[in-house]
Amino acid sequence: MCLFRRLSELFYRYVLDPLGFYVPRLSRAEKLLPEEIRLKWEREQEALKERLVLEDTEDLKVMATLGPEDTDLIKQFYIAGVDISFIKGDDVNACAALVILSYPQLEVAYNDCQMVKLTAPYIPGFLGFREVPMIQKLFDQLKRERPDLVPHCVMFGSACHLGVSLGLPCIGVAKKLFHVDGLEKDASHKEKNPIYISQGHLVSMDTSVRLVQHCCRHRVPEPVRLGSYAGIN
Repeated sequence: MCLFRRLSELFYRYVLDPLGFYVPRLSRAEKLLPEEIRLKWEREQEALKERLVLEDTEDLKVMATLGPEDTDLIKQFYIAGVDISFIKGDDVNACAALVILSYPQLEVAYNDCQMVKLTAPYIPGFLGFREVPMIQKLFDQLKRERPDLVPHCVMFGSACHLGVSLGLPCIGVAKKLFHVDGLEKDASHKEKNPIYISQGHLVSMDTSVRLVQHCCRHRVPEPVRLGSYAGIN
């Protein structure tokens, strides 16, 4: 398999590249990643994919209809944002943050930050294996300390991976475009300064967009913005 990858790299470099075809550039981490680890991750991704549910939970159907004016609720909903912030110049030591807000009021009900070490490398398409285990530890502590605040929805970049792992609805929200098949990062992305919303686990795409819009007081939705702020500070 390693020989095949090397032959593919040579074919791209000396045949396709001179002809003007798109040539994927592998990072140093991708080149050094053992083939058995890549295959293991691919198998685990397929297993996660089989458990993925792309339909709204009953709670999310209700949450999608709420607005800031809806304050007299029979049931209180919660929405979470998680983020991992790195120390400048260090791609191993980071701060993992979890912030939980009431919904639709968007008032902070819980926050937790922990220093973590991310030993798995960043590989496009496999970001969940680098970050999700650290986020799971925050949720494990939440369930022990405040089980009443387990959120009805989570916002995080690796939404499918995290959502299936936690068994919670999860919406993908990213401030940067990483690895998305069929989507190319060009000048238009910089001009419009977008955020990227993706359908995760136990949520529809329509509800994902609605909830993110309801949570946006600024460019980035409040759960993600406050999670990022907590991690940086």
